[in-house]
Amino acid sequence: MSRLPACDRIDSIPYALPKQGTMRFAGDVAGSWASPYPADLWRWRIPAVRARIREHLAEGVDLCVADFLVAMPNLPTPVGVPVVLFETCAQSAASP
Repeated sequence: MSRLPACDRIDSIPYALPKQGTMRFAGDVAGSWASPYPADLWRWRIPAVRARIREHLAEGVDLCVADFLVAMPNLPTPVGVPVVLFETCAQSAASP
């Protein structure tokens, strides 16, 4: 956190994405059928992340930054604050 002096805390939540061919993966695919999200995004719904986001929103924040599109399925509907989708393109930095 020494590189982020204005940061109050960093939340790190370990998670192993279900691999194709497993029952968990099949469950995620089936769960996506009734959702607005495709399976590739639905499988990133992580209960611990969803709970942590709800906690932060309940504390009162002014803005929610979704780091990459895979974070979006973890946001509640409605979020209650503006959401900024933050994505970077590593290819642009690697291009000549």
